[in-house]
Amino acid sequence: MPPKKREKEDTRNALELEIEAAARDVQKGEAAVQNCRNAALELSTHSSRIKQLEQDLAPKDAEIRAVQDRFVRLLESACAPR
Repeated sequence: MPPKKREKEDTRNALELEIEAAARDVQKGEAAVQNCRNAALELSTHSSRIKQLEQDLAPKDAEIRAVQDRFVRLLESACAPR
């Protein structure tokens, strides 16, 4: 039977452990910043699309109002006493 492998003994001092923990925290922070950047880019894309849709909607809204006005005039003329 082969001899059991001994687990490595942690010989790092407290400062090295703190440095390692800080490095992990920095990596987490960098990942969070990247997520924020991605979200901001996505928000910008959606905002741009919304503005484009609003611009496309404006002429259609005016056209609908004109049709409604013509319809009201037709109703008024049809209901007017003769």
